[in-house]
Amino acid sequence: MVGLIYYFGLGVKSSVERAVEYYKLAAEKGHSQAMNNLAICYQNGEGVPKDLQLATKLYKKSFQFGCVNAGFNQAFCYQKGLFHPKNLRKAAEIFEKVGDLGMSSGYVEAGIIAKKGIKEMGIVGDPEKAMMLFAKAKRMGNKQAIQLLSAGKN
Repeated sequence: MVGLIYYFGLGVKSSVERAVEYYKLAAEKGHSQAMNNLAICYQNGEGVPKDLQLATKLYKKSFQFGCVNAGFNQAFCYQKGLFHPKNLRKAAEIFEKVGDLGMSSGYVEAGIIAKKGIKEMGIVGDPEKAMMLFAKAKRMGNKQAIQLLSAGKN
């Protein structure tokens, strides 16, 4: 993708502004990874003015178009309350979907939320669900899940 070539300066002079131009062109054509990359730029104000609302919309659209990284980024934003009010329930739902789509770290994050519970919503921890999610991540080779499963047995 040409945007990444400019973003990282691979054989050309690095230019985040040029990268953003190419991300926009690709995003307009429905390229989900370009939407995710563009969302990161808007989130951090790289090559464009910082715009958290637009970053949120782009993460959501990118995930709907199949970019699993965008789903993880969207869930992380809900988990930390970056663009909108913190919503651990929504974060856990999206993280689990990300896991279902093949990114084991989604299961790990959903499991951590399940294990701790969501105090502000009155939801107690669910260690069984957490262990089930960690086990799914372990089957995918996730090292953090292996450690969390070992810690849960003690």
